[in-house]
Amino acid sequence: MKGVTVEDVKAQFGNYLAKCASDGPVVITRRGKPIALLLAPLDEDDLERLVLSHSPQFQAIIAKSRKSLLAGKGVQHDEFWAAVKERAHPKSKRQSAKREKREKDQRMK
Repeated sequence: MKGVTVEDVKAQFGNYLAKCASDGPVVITRRGKPIALLLAPLDEDDLERLVLSHSPQFQAIIAKSRKSLLAGKGVQHDEFWAAVKERAHPKSKRQSAKREKREKDQRMK
């Protein structure tokens, strides 16, 4: 990790953007103390992880979830994904149930 002053970054911002992409993070300092980090994400997933890891709202959700799990209020893996699927496609489940009923009725005729 390379440390540079705010003044250097202001004067050569483009160069430091290229440098952080090729050489890794650049620590930006003011009066010898780190104040920021210039970091090039590897891809969209990396960017999302970086943003979420520094989001107070997301961290609060994670903390609440951990507390709930420690209290024994968790949901089983299969139950969770079934609920996610149902929320994502509520109509498809109803349509499937209707289709199954029609097929059953036809078989009974």
